[in-house]
Amino acid sequence: MDWISGVQQTYFSMNGGYQNYNGSLNPDIEKTYDFYYYSVDNVGNVEKTQYRSFVSDLTPPSTSKYFEGRVYEKNILSSNSRVIFTGNDNMSGSKETHAFFDEGTDRITENLDFKDLQDGEHTLTYYSIDNVGNEENKNIFDFYLDNTAPKTEIMISGDRHKASSNVNYISPRSNLTLKSTDNKSGVEAMYYQVNGGRVTRYGESIILPTISGIDTIIYNAEDRVGNMSKDEYLFVHMDSDPPLTNIVFGAPQFYKSQVLYISSATKISFDAIDDDSNVKETFFAVDESRNNIFEQEFSVNGEGIHYVSYFSLDNVNNEERVKIERFEIDNSPPTINFSFSVQSASEVDVDNSRFDLYPNYSVMFLSATDRDVGTENIYYSVDNGSVMELDRRLSIDLADLNRSDQKRLVTIQIIAEDKLGNRSEKEAKFYIDSP
Repeated sequence: MDWISGVQQTYFSMNGGYQNYNGSLNPDIEKTYDFYYYSVDNVGNVEKTQYRSFVSDLTPPSTSKYFEGRVYEKNILSSNSRVIFTGNDNMSGSKETHAFFDEGTDRITENLDFKDLQDGEHTLTYYSIDNVGNEENKNIFDFYLDNTAPKTEIMISGDRHKASSNVNYISPRSNLTLKSTDNKSGVEAMYYQVNGGRVTRYGESIILPTISGIDTIIYNAEDRVGNMSKDEYLFVHMDSDPPLTNIVFGAPQFYKSQVLYISSATKISFDAIDDDSNVKETFFAVDESRNNIFEQEFSVNGEGIHYVSYFSLDNVNNEERVKIERFEIDNSPPTINFSFSVQSASEVDVDNSRFDLYPNYSVMFLSATDRDVGTENIYYSVDNGSVMELDRRLSIDLADLNRSDQKRLVTIQIIAEDKLGNRSEKEAKFYIDSP
């Protein structure tokens, strides 16, 4: 610039000889330049040579990215992740980085999070600009946002009983397993917690205490990008105790010398209880027979010693130890005996039958013997009259049976019962003389 005569010409030298300046320079090679220049005015005045050194930056920056949070197979991310950008330029330096998702708004940023993105396929576009305006070609990163936690279910195999109260009863033999599926990145791990204890990484099965009672299981799963499913709950009732079964003998029954005597009329049943999953079935066998499922009361035939073996099973297959109850069947009635205080005086013949004749003052003695349980009662009737129980004297005064002035033919029906109700009968027919 010259305010008087004006500038005639400007000369410059850029890494070489001087040349006329024509209004523009084009340093088209990226390197350091030594630039000399001066001007001459229209009356020949020459400016003092000036010097500048500069670098020509023709290369755009490059942008690197890295992710905070978990990434699976390089392009599956979760909403908890964040991408951080770094612009790299070895010449003028990176001025700013631009980035946006899908068809979103281009903005200057150093990082982006994924919280506002929906689950599915997405595109990340990013680039940088350096301090001399070189703009990087846009980088495209295709990724899948996995925002869905795994779905987990618990399965019970082996012993299991679901009661009407919706309670799951299990036994120490039951097997509790977890199964989890994930829509994209896959399942990283499953976890469970029992009764508020420590959280355990799931292996092959869930380990529960074997003590009977209610157990609370909390379980969840995590996928490979850190999505954790919500806690789910299962309540199970551990039943580790077998049922308790008692045998019940109906009437008649009698104990003698710690031996139980019954008859074939005696009904046998069982009373089984289980405090947890309840009784499923009771099994029994008589003597050497095979096991039967108990459905209704039964009886045992055949005189002599017998035994019943029995046990119960609950609804989760806890099996009671076999019990054995021995007893003796007595179906034999007492043997009836009778005698008189004096011998018969004579005999009376009637209709081709001969009957003993006893004096009016005679006494008839009645008795009964039983091999096993003993006699309980003796009854009698006279000439088909009322049945009467024999009194403590165990005798009948014949004078009470004939107060007439003639001899009398009497028929005495004698009945004896043992302590099991086995009954025998015997008839005595004879004459009583008059008083």
